[in-house]
This record gives sequence, structure tokens and C-alpha cells, in this order.
Amino acid sequence: MFEAHGTKGLLLRENGKRPSDKRTPLTVDVIREIDRSDYRADNYWYPVALFDLYDGRRILAHCPRGYNVIDLEELDGKCLTPRSATEAEDVFHSRLEASVDGRWLLSNGWIWQPCNVVCVYDLARAIAEPAYLSTRGEPLYFGADWDYEIWGATFIGHRVICSGGEESRYALGIYDLRARCHEGTIKLSEPAGTRLMLLDHDHVVLFDGQPRVLQLSTGRIIKRFEDLDGGAGVHQPGVRMAAPAPPWLAVDAKTGRFALGEADRIVVISAVP
Repeated sequence: MFEAHGTKGLLLRENGKRPSDKRTPLTVDVIREIDRSDYRADNYWYPVALFDLYDGRRILAHCPRGYNVIDLEELDGKCLTPRSATEAEDVFHSRLEASVDGRWLLSNGWIWQPCNVVCVYDLARAIAEPAYLSTRGEPLYFGADWDYEIWGATFIGHRVICSGGEESRYALGIYDLRARCHEGTIKLSEPAGTRLMLLDHDHVVLFDGQPRVLQLSTGRIIKRFEDLDGGAGVHQPGVRMAAPAPPWLAVDAKTGRFALGEADRIVVISAVP
């Protein structure tokens, strides 16, 4: 758990015990506290991701040594990527996300003057060559016709999907990490927004506003959750960012489920088409 615009977080583990009143959720043990730099912390979301690495180890990716330094750590705090923190490129890492197979890590942050960027890292290379995490990662290229402001990104298998828009034009760019090439650009009739979740090789869920399922092969919205409100997008950096507030969003790309926490309830949805 963490405060989106704050500098502190707690790594927790469910202990399987229920309080005696049997009404509150499972209790948890605190493993340790984590933190990040306070430099412009209110201009971008806390960079943190907890996931299973490709070899089965559960690890934490976050930025404890600086806004521009991603580290991979075991849950007890042992750093898997030790290196100097003074030579990292000037990226404000944010919205960290790992691919389902634990092979890739994505940062959807920003650089001066302010411009959103997407950085993707091969985690096998990062473990073997920690200095690689101090770069901007893989050289993503979304084609000569990609002239959109970047909004959000996610993984679909070994592909990266980037959403963008500019002056009533909206698109998704797809990059194949294995083939190391631009796979295509999908023109859209409405914004894809800033928060996306994979369902399968041909579908993603878009959460800004009314949650909906987009089919990549056609560029069409095939399903809308008309009774739900996903809330405002996570535009960063700067003054466009909304203060943390309901609805809260949690996603589970492995099962195709998401949850929205409203003022008085939590709604859990299976979005599989």
C-alpha cells in the first residue's frame, strides 16, 4: 500500500488470521517500509510494482534511491541491481508495470520539459547488467506516423501498447519486443485514455471514464460497462494531475479481472469478452 502522491509505502503480507469480530478483512503483517524521493513527488504517481519474476521469485520494483533510479529488490530488501545512482538518465519513473510472464518492466513516466515517455526493460538483462536500468531501456519506435502525445501504456504478452492523442485524433501504437519492430498503429474514434489492462492477444480494457473493452484487430469498442465509472485519467506530469480520490482501481491481468473501490462499495468485474 502507498499514497499515490506521497513518499512512503508499506510492504504487507496477509497472515491468514481473522479478527475476533469476523467482520473486518484478513489482517496483515508489515514486512517493511519503503520510500521515494520527495522531489516533485506531487507531479507523478508513486513508482512501484510487486510481481513474480520470470524465474518465480516475488520481487519489488521501485525507486528508493532517486526519482530516476529503478531498483529490483527481494521482499526483504536485498537489492538485485546494485550500481551507482549518479549516472542514471533523467527520467521521472512512474506507473511501473511488469508483463504477466515477469520478463519485462514498463515505466510510464516523464522527462523535462514535461513530456510523457514509456521505458521498457528486459528484466533478465537488468539482473545480469544492473547499469541497463539506468538507461531508457529498449529503443521503442512506433512508426513515422506516430505524432501523438503519450498517455498510457501496457503489455500484451511480449508487445507494448501505447495510447496517445492530439487535437481530436486518437491512436494506439504497438511494438513487438521480441521482433524489435513497430507492429502497427490503430486509429481510434475515441480516446483510449491513460489506464489500460490486457485481456488477451486481441483485447484490452480502457478505464478512463466508462470502462470498456477494445478489440485491437478492428479498433472497435465491443463492450461497455455502462453502470460503472472508472474516474478521471492519470494525466501526468504537472498541474493536470487529479488528487487521489475514489474510484480506486485495481487490476489483475492474469485473470482478466478489475476492481473499482467507490465511496461505499468495491465492485469486482470479470472483463473477459
